[in-house]
Amino acid sequence: MDATDTTGGTVAAGSYTDTSYGGFLNVRPFLKDALIGFGYDYTTRDDLNKETDAASMATGYGHFSHKQMFGALQYYLGKQVMIKLVLAYASSHLVPTVNNGYTNTMWSGRLRLQYLF
Repeated sequence: MDATDTTGGTVAAGSYTDTSYGGFLNVRPFLKDALIGFGYDYTTRDDLNKETDAASMATGYGHFSHKQMFGALQYYLGKQVMIKLVLAYASSHLVPTVNNGYTNTMWSGRLRLQYLF
């Protein structure tokens, strides 16, 4: 994303580059009523707006990254009850200024029971 001024020049504030990749895979193991799934997604954003720390004279970019991944196990019990377990992880790393970075992480899980009639 390139922000421009009235003359067509690039404005660093509001200009950034996003990069994303990911995918998922479902496989059926030896049990015909079971399904295993995996997924991963990774996204980064780099701001063109440079910021200089006066004390260290270091120049930094606003850098942001986010990744998510999951694993799932699904099983049909007696062709009428679906049991699904999903475990997931997410992490976000933010560096909005030169000396101000932090990371947030989260783990989650869920169990779904579904009766099919």
